[in-house]
Amino acid sequence: MTTLKVLVPAPRMTVYEDLSHPTLGLLFRAPTEPPDFDPPDDISPPSDEIEAMAFVDGAREQNLSETITALSGVHESDFCKFTTMQFTFESDLFRSDGPKRADDEALLNSIIDHADQLLDGMRIDYCRLDVPQMCFGVPGYIPGKNKNAAFVFDPELDDGRIVAREPLVPVAMPGIGLDFDSISPSFVDRLITDTFAPGALGPRLKRLLRTYAGALSATSDESKILTIVFGLDGILTTDNSTSTQFKKFIGVSASTNQTDFQRQYDKFRDFYANVRNPLVHHGKSYAELRRQRKPDLLYLQGLVAGLLDAMVGDAHEPFDAHWQRKMALANASLQR
Repeated sequence: MTTLKVLVPAPRMTVYEDLSHPTLGLLFRAPTEPPDFDPPDDISPPSDEIEAMAFVDGAREQNLSETITALSGVHESDFCKFTTMQFTFESDLFRSDGPKRADDEALLNSIIDHADQLLDGMRIDYCRLDVPQMCFGVPGYIPGKNKNAAFVFDPELDDGRIVAREPLVPVAMPGIGLDFDSISPSFVDRLITDTFAPGALGPRLKRLLRTYAGALSATSDESKILTIVFGLDGILTTDNSTSTQFKKFIGVSASTNQTDFQRQYDKFRDFYANVRNPLVHHGKSYAELRRQRKPDLLYLQGLVAGLLDAMVGDAHEPFDAHWQRKMALANASLQR
Protein backbone atom coordinates (compact mmCIF):
# COMPACT_ATOMS: atom_id res chain seq x y z
CA MET A 1 0.00 0.00 0.00
CA THR A 2 1.13 3.53 -0.77
CA THR A 3 0.59 6.30 1.78
CA LEU A 4 -0.98 9.19 -0.10
CA LYS A 5 -1.76 12.72 1.00
CA VAL A 6 -5.27 13.76 0.04
CA LEU A 7 -7.10 17.07 -0.12
CA VAL A 8 -10.91 16.99 -0.33
CA PRO A 9 -13.24 20.02 -0.52
CA ALA A 10 -15.80 20.36 2.29
CA PRO A 11 -18.00 23.17 0.96
CA ARG A 12 -20.68 22.82 3.65
CA MET A 13 -18.18 23.47 6.43
CA THR A 14 -16.49 26.81 7.03
CA VAL A 15 -13.35 27.35 9.10
CA TYR A 16 -11.64 30.74 9.27
CA GLU A 17 -8.18 29.42 10.05
CA ASP A 18 -6.56 26.00 9.83
CA LEU A 19 -7.90 23.64 12.49
CA SER A 20 -6.36 20.27 13.28
CA HIS A 21 -7.98 17.14 14.65
CA PRO A 22 -4.95 15.01 15.65
CA THR A 23 -7.07 12.09 16.91
CA LEU A 24 -8.31 11.51 13.36
CA GLY A 25 -5.11 12.66 11.63
CA LEU A 26 -7.18 15.36 9.99
CA LEU A 27 -6.49 18.99 9.08
CA PHE A 28 -9.24 21.41 8.09
CA ARG A 29 -7.74 24.07 5.88
CA ALA A 30 -9.38 27.44 5.47
CA PRO A 31 -10.22 28.97 2.07
CA THR A 32 -7.28 31.05 0.97
CA GLU A 33 -8.33 33.44 -1.75
CA PRO A 34 -11.18 34.85 -3.84
CA PRO A 35 -12.19 32.44 -6.60
CA ASP A 36 -11.02 34.71 -9.44
CA PHE A 37 -7.38 34.70 -8.32
CA ASP A 38 -4.81 32.25 -9.65
CA PRO A 39 -4.04 29.53 -7.08
CA PRO A 40 -0.77 29.79 -5.15
CA ASP A 41 1.73 26.94 -4.89
CA ASP A 42 0.38 26.12 -1.45
CA ILE A 43 -3.34 26.65 -1.04
CA SER A 44 -3.22 27.08 2.73
CA PRO A 45 -0.87 28.50 5.37
CA PRO A 46 1.12 25.76 7.11
CA SER A 47 -0.23 24.27 10.33
CA ASP A 48 1.94 23.90 13.41
CA GLU A 49 0.40 20.52 14.25
CA ILE A 50 -0.16 18.79 10.90
CA GLU A 51 2.08 19.67 8.00
CA ALA A 52 0.12 21.36 5.22
CA MET A 53 0.35 19.85 1.76
CA ALA A 54 1.72 21.80 -1.17
CA PHE A 55 -0.61 21.83 -4.15
CA VAL A 56 1.72 20.61 -6.89
CA ASP A 57 -0.15 19.24 -9.87
CA GLY A 58 1.78 16.75 -11.98
CA ALA A 59 -0.02 17.40 -15.26
CA ARG A 60 1.44 15.57 -18.24
CA GLU A 61 0.73 15.49 -21.91
CA GLN A 62 -1.18 12.45 -23.17
CA ASN A 63 -2.46 11.80 -19.65
CA LEU A 64 -6.03 10.57 -20.13
CA SER A 65 -6.92 11.12 -16.49
CA GLU A 66 -5.74 14.74 -16.69
CA THR A 67 -7.78 15.20 -19.86
CA ILE A 68 -10.92 13.85 -18.18
CA THR A 69 -10.30 16.13 -15.21
CA ALA A 70 -9.81 19.14 -17.46
CA LEU A 71 -13.02 18.37 -19.32
CA SER A 72 -14.85 18.16 -15.99
CA GLY A 73 -14.01 21.81 -15.38
CA VAL A 74 -12.45 21.14 -11.97
CA HIS A 75 -9.37 23.28 -11.35
CA GLU A 76 -6.93 23.91 -8.52
CA SER A 77 -8.69 27.19 -7.82
CA ASP A 78 -11.89 25.29 -6.95
CA PHE A 79 -10.12 23.88 -3.91
CA CYS A 80 -9.14 27.37 -2.79
CA LYS A 81 -12.75 28.53 -2.56
CA PHE A 82 -13.79 26.11 0.17
CA THR A 83 -12.68 24.61 3.42
CA THR A 84 -10.72 21.46 2.59
CA MET A 85 -9.99 18.29 4.52
CA GLN A 86 -6.41 17.00 4.44
CA PHE A 87 -5.50 13.48 5.58
CA THR A 88 -3.37 10.50 4.62
CA PHE A 89 -4.89 7.56 2.79
CA GLU A 90 -3.57 4.07 2.04
CA SER A 91 -4.13 2.82 -1.51
CA ASP A 92 -2.40 1.17 -4.45
CA LEU A 93 -4.82 2.60 -7.02
CA PHE A 94 -3.09 5.94 -7.63
CA ARG A 95 -0.77 6.20 -10.62
CA SER A 96 1.18 9.24 -11.72
CA ASP A 97 2.14 7.59 -15.01
CA GLY A 98 -0.41 5.68 -17.06
CA PRO A 99 -3.44 6.11 -14.80
CA LYS A 100 -6.56 4.09 -15.52
CA ARG A 101 -9.97 5.66 -15.31
CA ALA A 102 -11.47 2.69 -13.44
CA ASP A 103 -8.72 2.92 -10.81
CA ASP A 104 -9.21 6.67 -10.46
CA GLU A 105 -12.95 6.26 -10.01
CA ALA A 106 -12.50 3.54 -7.39
CA LEU A 107 -9.86 5.63 -5.61
CA LEU A 108 -12.06 8.74 -5.57
CA ASN A 109 -15.03 6.79 -4.22
CA SER A 110 -12.89 5.31 -1.44
CA ILE A 111 -11.41 8.69 -0.54
CA ILE A 112 -14.82 10.37 -0.32
CA ASP A 113 -16.23 7.51 1.77
CA HIS A 114 -13.29 7.85 4.17
CA ALA A 115 -13.58 11.64 4.34
CA ASP A 116 -17.30 11.32 5.01
CA GLN A 117 -16.65 8.89 7.86
CA LEU A 118 -14.14 11.27 9.44
CA LEU A 119 -16.97 13.81 9.87
CA ASP A 120 -19.29 11.43 11.75
CA GLY A 121 -18.23 12.58 15.21
CA MET A 122 -18.93 16.19 14.27
CA ARG A 123 -22.30 15.14 12.87
CA ILE A 124 -23.28 13.60 16.20
CA ASP A 125 -22.07 16.65 18.13
CA TYR A 126 -23.21 19.52 15.91
CA CYS A 127 -25.81 18.55 13.29
CA ARG A 128 -29.59 18.51 13.68
CA LEU A 129 -31.80 15.81 12.22
CA ASP A 130 -34.72 18.24 11.97
CA VAL A 131 -32.70 21.10 10.41
CA PRO A 132 -31.07 20.01 7.12
CA GLN A 133 -29.37 23.41 6.81
CA MET A 134 -27.14 22.30 9.71
CA CYS A 135 -25.89 19.15 7.98
CA PHE A 136 -22.54 18.70 6.23
CA GLY A 137 -23.58 16.45 3.41
CA VAL A 138 -20.91 14.32 1.74
CA PRO A 139 -17.50 16.01 1.32
CA GLY A 140 -15.72 16.11 -2.03
CA TYR A 141 -18.53 17.85 -3.89
CA ILE A 142 -17.83 20.98 -5.96
CA PRO A 143 -21.02 23.09 -5.92
CA GLY A 144 -21.95 24.66 -9.21
CA LYS A 145 -20.00 22.09 -11.22
CA ASN A 146 -21.80 18.96 -10.00
CA LYS A 147 -18.51 17.09 -9.62
CA ASN A 148 -16.80 15.14 -6.89
CA ALA A 149 -13.07 15.80 -6.69
CA ALA A 150 -9.95 15.15 -4.63
CA PHE A 151 -6.35 16.24 -5.01
CA VAL A 152 -4.13 13.18 -4.51
CA PHE A 153 -0.40 13.49 -3.85
CA ASP A 154 2.24 10.75 -3.68
CA PRO A 155 5.05 11.99 -1.36
CA GLU A 156 7.50 9.34 -2.57
CA LEU A 157 7.17 10.49 -6.18
CA ASP A 158 6.66 14.14 -5.20
CA ASP A 159 3.81 14.21 -7.68
CA GLY A 160 0.07 14.71 -7.55
CA ARG A 161 -3.01 15.45 -9.61
CA ILE A 162 -6.73 16.06 -9.35
CA VAL A 163 -9.10 13.12 -9.67
CA ALA A 164 -12.69 14.12 -10.50
CA ARG A 165 -15.92 12.67 -11.80
CA GLU A 166 -19.67 13.22 -11.59
CA PRO A 167 -21.36 12.06 -8.35
CA LEU A 168 -22.78 8.56 -8.29
CA VAL A 169 -25.94 9.80 -6.54
CA PRO A 170 -27.83 13.10 -6.70
CA VAL A 171 -26.58 15.78 -4.29
CA ALA A 172 -29.07 18.33 -2.97
CA MET A 173 -28.56 19.98 0.41
CA PRO A 174 -30.07 23.33 1.48
CA GLY A 175 -28.13 26.08 3.20
CA ILE A 176 -24.40 26.49 3.70
CA GLY A 177 -23.87 24.04 6.54
CA LEU A 178 -21.94 25.01 9.68
CA ASP A 179 -18.95 27.15 10.57
CA PHE A 180 -16.34 26.50 13.26
CA ASP A 181 -13.72 28.46 15.13
CA SER A 182 -12.60 25.38 17.06
CA ILE A 183 -13.09 21.63 16.91
CA SER A 184 -13.16 19.29 19.90
CA PRO A 185 -12.77 15.50 19.90
CA SER A 186 -16.02 13.53 19.89
CA PHE A 187 -16.94 10.61 22.12
CA VAL A 188 -17.40 8.47 18.98
CA ASP A 189 -13.96 9.16 17.49
CA ARG A 190 -12.66 5.84 18.81
CA LEU A 191 -15.22 4.06 16.61
CA ILE A 192 -13.58 5.70 13.59
CA THR A 193 -9.97 5.06 14.60
CA ASP A 194 -10.00 1.74 16.49
CA THR A 195 -9.61 -1.71 14.95
CA PHE A 196 -12.09 -4.30 16.18
CA ALA A 197 -12.03 -8.09 16.27
CA PRO A 198 -14.61 -9.95 14.16
CA GLY A 199 -17.90 -10.26 16.02
CA ALA A 200 -17.21 -7.33 18.34
CA LEU A 201 -19.81 -4.71 19.22
CA GLY A 202 -17.63 -1.93 17.73
CA PRO A 203 -18.29 -2.59 14.01
CA ARG A 204 -22.03 -2.54 14.69
CA LEU A 205 -21.77 0.79 16.49
CA LYS A 206 -19.65 2.11 13.66
CA ARG A 207 -22.33 1.08 11.17
CA LEU A 208 -25.00 2.73 13.33
CA LEU A 209 -22.95 5.93 13.26
CA ARG A 210 -22.72 5.72 9.46
CA THR A 211 -26.45 5.02 9.20
CA TYR A 212 -27.22 8.11 11.25
CA ALA A 213 -24.94 10.17 8.99
CA GLY A 214 -26.90 8.97 5.96
CA ALA A 215 -30.21 9.81 7.62
CA LEU A 216 -29.14 13.41 8.20
CA SER A 217 -29.08 14.07 4.47
CA ALA A 218 -32.14 11.98 3.57
CA THR A 219 -34.64 13.84 1.43
CA SER A 220 -37.74 13.39 3.63
CA ASP A 221 -38.68 12.98 7.28
CA GLU A 222 -40.13 9.57 6.45
CA SER A 223 -36.81 8.49 4.97
CA LYS A 224 -34.91 9.77 8.01
CA ILE A 225 -37.16 7.89 10.42
CA LEU A 226 -37.16 4.61 8.52
CA THR A 227 -33.41 4.75 7.87
CA ILE A 228 -32.69 5.05 11.59
CA VAL A 229 -35.32 2.57 12.82
CA PHE A 230 -34.38 -0.05 10.21
CA GLY A 231 -30.73 0.57 11.07
CA LEU A 232 -31.34 -0.03 14.77
CA ASP A 233 -33.40 -3.12 14.01
CA GLY A 234 -30.81 -4.63 11.71
CA ILE A 235 -27.61 -3.61 13.48
CA LEU A 236 -28.43 -4.11 17.16
CA THR A 237 -30.04 -7.56 16.97
CA THR A 238 -28.88 -11.15 16.82
CA ASP A 239 -29.88 -13.50 14.02
CA ASN A 240 -32.67 -15.18 16.00
CA SER A 241 -33.87 -12.31 18.19
CA THR A 242 -37.53 -11.33 18.46
CA SER A 243 -39.08 -7.88 18.13
CA THR A 244 -39.77 -7.82 21.88
CA GLN A 245 -36.14 -8.64 22.66
CA PHE A 246 -35.00 -5.90 20.31
CA LYS A 247 -37.15 -3.33 22.10
CA LYS A 248 -35.82 -4.53 25.46
CA PHE A 249 -32.27 -4.17 24.21
CA ILE A 250 -32.91 -0.59 23.06
CA GLY A 251 -34.63 0.26 26.33
CA VAL A 252 -31.92 -1.09 28.59
CA SER A 253 -29.07 0.29 26.45
CA ALA A 254 -30.60 3.78 26.35
CA SER A 255 -31.34 3.88 30.09
CA THR A 256 -29.03 5.14 32.79
CA ASN A 257 -30.37 2.89 35.57
CA GLN A 258 -33.05 0.30 36.29
CA THR A 259 -35.61 2.96 37.14
CA ASP A 260 -35.07 4.68 33.79
CA PHE A 261 -35.35 1.40 31.86
CA GLN A 262 -39.16 1.23 31.96
CA ARG A 263 -39.48 4.80 30.64
CA GLN A 264 -37.05 4.22 27.76
CA TYR A 265 -38.60 0.85 26.95
CA ASP A 266 -42.16 2.22 26.91
CA LYS A 267 -41.18 5.26 24.84
CA PHE A 268 -39.47 3.19 22.16
CA ARG A 269 -42.36 0.70 22.02
CA ASP A 270 -44.77 3.62 21.60
CA PHE A 271 -42.70 5.11 18.77
CA TYR A 272 -42.43 1.72 17.11
CA ALA A 273 -46.18 1.11 17.30
CA ASN A 274 -47.39 4.59 16.36
CA VAL A 275 -44.77 5.70 13.83
CA ARG A 276 -42.72 2.81 12.46
CA ASN A 277 -45.57 0.29 12.07
CA PRO A 278 -48.04 2.60 10.27
CA LEU A 279 -45.30 3.61 7.82
CA VAL A 280 -44.16 0.04 7.18
CA HIS A 281 -47.29 -2.10 7.55
CA HIS A 282 -50.13 0.27 6.63
CA GLY A 283 -48.62 2.22 3.75
CA LYS A 284 -49.03 5.59 5.43
CA SER A 285 -46.82 8.58 4.80
CA TYR A 286 -45.34 10.47 7.72
CA ALA A 287 -47.52 13.48 6.88
CA GLU A 288 -50.61 11.31 7.21
CA LEU A 289 -49.69 10.45 10.80
CA ARG A 290 -50.18 14.13 11.73
CA ARG A 291 -47.39 14.07 14.27
CA GLN A 292 -45.04 16.87 15.29
CA ARG A 293 -41.87 16.33 13.30
CA LYS A 294 -39.42 18.15 15.59
CA PRO A 295 -40.08 16.04 18.72
CA ASP A 296 -40.03 12.82 16.69
CA LEU A 297 -36.79 13.60 14.90
CA LEU A 298 -35.06 14.91 18.00
CA TYR A 299 -36.17 11.79 19.90
CA LEU A 300 -34.47 9.60 17.31
CA GLN A 301 -31.37 11.80 17.28
CA GLY A 302 -31.13 11.67 21.07
CA LEU A 303 -31.76 7.93 21.05
CA VAL A 304 -28.93 7.21 18.61
CA ALA A 305 -26.52 9.53 20.44
CA GLY A 306 -27.50 8.01 23.79
CA LEU A 307 -27.05 4.45 22.55
CA LEU A 308 -23.62 5.22 21.09
CA ASP A 309 -22.53 7.04 24.24
CA ALA A 310 -23.71 4.20 26.48
CA MET A 311 -22.10 1.40 24.45
CA VAL A 312 -18.91 2.91 23.02
CA GLY A 313 -17.00 1.89 26.15
CA ASP A 314 -17.93 -1.74 25.46
CA ALA A 315 -17.05 -1.58 21.76
CA HIS A 316 -14.43 -4.34 22.00
CA GLU A 317 -16.79 -6.74 23.77
CA PRO A 318 -18.18 -9.61 21.62
CA PHE A 319 -21.65 -8.57 20.48
CA ASP A 320 -23.29 -11.87 21.43
CA ALA A 321 -21.96 -11.56 24.99
CA HIS A 322 -23.06 -7.93 25.13
CA TRP A 323 -26.53 -8.88 23.90
CA GLN A 324 -26.93 -11.63 26.50
CA ARG A 325 -25.78 -9.32 29.29
CA LYS A 326 -28.27 -6.63 28.26
CA MET A 327 -31.10 -9.17 27.96
CA ALA A 328 -30.42 -10.35 31.50
CA LEU A 329 -30.54 -6.76 32.78
CA ALA A 330 -33.75 -6.00 30.89
CA ASN A 331 -35.52 -9.14 32.11
CA ALA A 332 -34.42 -8.50 35.69
CA SER A 333 -35.72 -4.92 35.48
CA LEU A 334 -39.12 -6.01 34.13
CA GLN A 335 -39.55 -8.55 36.94
CA ARG A 336 -39.17 -5.89 39.65
